[in-house]
Amino acid sequence: MIPSPDFAHFWPSSRLSGRRLMAAILMLVIPVAGNAAAPPPPVALTPQQSAELQRVAGYLNGIRTMTARFQQTAANGGVSSGRL
Repeated sequence: MIPSPDFAHFWPSSRLSGRRLMAAILMLVIPVAGNAAAPPPPVALTPQQSAELQRVAGYLNGIRTMTARFQQTAANGGVSSGRL
């Protein structure tokens, strides 16, 4: 039987260190959540831009099937490729 790892050293052993951990997590999360709440204002488009956008949206919405080839390189230099 494989012995289970001892994870006790990962968790705070006192309330004080647990509170510090929670405070650190909140300091990281709250600024991100605050920025996500306010979307940027929409950009004003000219009538020509709006018409072009509608034309492109119609084309993209009309696509029913699509294929693609891909190639990716791993950090170790290995290459994978395929087709979707």
